[in-house]
Amino acid sequence: MNVSKKFSLIILLGSLLFASLACSLTTPEPTAEPTLLPTKEPTKVPPTKEPTAAAEVNTDTEIQKKSDGTSLFIDHQGKYQLSMPKNWILVELSNDSAGGAIGEAVDNIAEENPDISEELFNMGVEMVAEGSRFFAVDLNEGHSNDQMTTSAFSVISEDVSGFELSTLVDMTAQSLPAQLPDVEILLSDVETNASGTELGVIEYILTLNDESGTPVNIYERMVFIKNNDLVTMLVLVTNMDLFPVVSTDFDKIQESIVLLP
Repeated sequence: MNVSKKFSLIILLGSLLFASLACSLTTPEPTAEPTLLPTKEPTKVPPTKEPTAAAEVNTDTEIQKKSDGTSLFIDHQGKYQLSMPKNWILVELSNDSAGGAIGEAVDNIAEENPDISEELFNMGVEMVAEGSRFFAVDLNEGHSNDQMTTSAFSVISEDVSGFELSTLVDMTAQSLPAQLPDVEILLSDVETNASGTELGVIEYILTLNDESGTPVNIYERMVFIKNNDLVTMLVLVTNMDLFPVVSTDFDKIQESIVLLP
């Protein structure tokens, strides 16, 4: 299993999704059909490297490890929290994360997960460059395959805070076919989860070609969390073939979201 290929795919998807959020504010121009990034040898970025992000990323997030193996992620700026299921690796992304924080987090899991630790480091630095708040990787048995690893990340934005959730969801869903030509939207709605939190939800299947030209079907779920003047987009990604076994975890994450005062 080529891990770097799978993580290259996740980074590519992240870039496309950030673009689709921005384009929801304007009339999008059609883009060329995306393909998966080629496999390449990862180059570990030194822990002292400064982030290259244009967007400002705040450090006011925290992770609380629970005795049952789950992790609680708290975003004090976005004013929400959520719980990641057991056997998900969760790493904060902030100004400090491009240096010691990500390096320390990866070092802590290197002994247990030597095959992915370096790729996690590189992925984390890449996601900092996109203004993301965290990324997480699902290490549960049967939740990954040769095509990709199940994962999640979040990004915070002030640019779309003036829109109601329903409008934001509608605009983003309408822009996706122009940004991602081979996309099938399964759901586009505003829902209320078990905690009473109102969330915008878009589910879709995206088809990309791998290096050999073979189509790969990917399930993605965008969850929009709006609290006052900030909107957070949580993105959950997996291979469509894995969705039947991964969907329970995705639902647990969505149901765990709680807005903070």
